[in-house]
Amino acid sequence: AIARGESVLLQVMDSSKLGNRSTSLAMLARLNEDFDKQVQVVVDACQMRISLPRLRWHLASGHMVLISGSKFFTGPPFSGALLVPSCVSDRVKKIDGIPAGLCDYTNQNAWPQAWGNVYSKLPERHNFGQYFRWVAASAEMERYFSIPVEFRERALYEFGKFTVKLIGEHSKTVSLFEQPRFSVECVPDFEMAHKTIFPFSISDRNKPLSFDEAVVLHRALNTDMRNIVIADYTVESKRLSSVVCHVGQAVSMRSSNGGTRGLLRICSSARTVCDLWDASGNGAMPLSMPRQQEQQKTVFDKLELLTKHFSQLT
Repeated sequence: AIARGESVLLQVMDSSKLGNRSTSLAMLARLNEDFDKQVQVVVDACQMRISLPRLRWHLASGHMVLISGSKFFTGPPFSGALLVPSCVSDRVKKIDGIPAGLCDYTNQNAWPQAWGNVYSKLPERHNFGQYFRWVAASAEMERYFSIPVEFRERALYEFGKFTVKLIGEHSKTVSLFEQPRFSVECVPDFEMAHKTIFPFSISDRNKPLSFDEAVVLHRALNTDMRNIVIADYTVESKRLSSVVCHVGQAVSMRSSNGGTRGLLRICSSARTVCDLWDASGNGAMPLSMPRQQEQQKTVFDKLELLTKHFSQLT
């Protein structure tokens, strides 16, 4: 495309639903060096599982960055923004026209006033929902970043260690989806050096559930299932089936036999850290996670119960 004289927009991932990244910072630095303004990189960081130094590195390298206030920060869905480095912003200021149809889905209040040529051509209507969602998400971000990074690191590490232990204890039903660790790069990851997404496959009588079956299971986890799971009448099974458990949505993954299997995900979040900070007396006492660990255990216990009665769910 570059040989044909075209401009290239390259989208990279930091990080995916399964916690992966592509492509490496070293490769992005090489692209910048070799192609300069012929390649514009936009980074999908909407999971927001990215350290502040890494975010700053992207912007300093001239990369635009897509961010979200939901996902890791647990703000309202559809709260998002595009971070634009100054070198790109300077180019946008010189743009004269706008694409046909742009006015149909955006307005002046979503764009910087400094981009006068674009700004002036957009309608003046308001989108209050967009504004309120972002304000709420910003409050979650400010709460998280007010906590010392050392505490954030330890909280995410402890969450991950306990999650792996729980998956091991429920190995007849769930299996951790192992992935390569991030390579060591030139920018510090701080707390994001620790895994925050733990994908796992589910098996019913030693047969991995397909993606469609995992979707059913995910919906059942998020629902009071007392009227469906009736084979076990113990007090504990009734309690478990009634608890609403929120975990990451199912992800489709190709299996070695050419089919697909479904992965569910249990994830730590900014609220995981903030709730621990508040419970520990703002970090004054040793970090303790009994309430969160009990919630995590309930997720896997209910998952085990639902899988046992999977035929009734469908």
